[in-house]
Amino acid sequence: MGRHLVEFDGRVKYQRGGLADRPVEDVVWEEKRRQDWLCGFKLGMSRLVWDDVRPGAWDRTRTWLAREVLDTRARFGTSIDDLAAYVVHEPRRRAA
Repeated sequence: MGRHLVEFDGRVKYQRGGLADRPVEDVVWEEKRRQDWLCGFKLGMSRLVWDDVRPGAWDRTRTWLAREVLDTRARFGTSIDDLAAYVVHEPRRRAA
């Protein structure tokens, strides 16, 4: 997708007992800071939720996602050469 990122938002990411191990306000604030940092590299971002990928919704989702990717390409191009210093060359280890 070149310079376009997609992040999936699910409720479990924000719920105690799910992935959130701290107050939801902190989780949301960190998420906002992360998105601001990433988009500061001239990257576009789309955010999806379960309803966007359920049967019957994917055609609608694909249409707006394609529109957002095209917008990112128009604004920033597709080359990621300037991001070479951030490329991960080995698989990430899973948390234990």
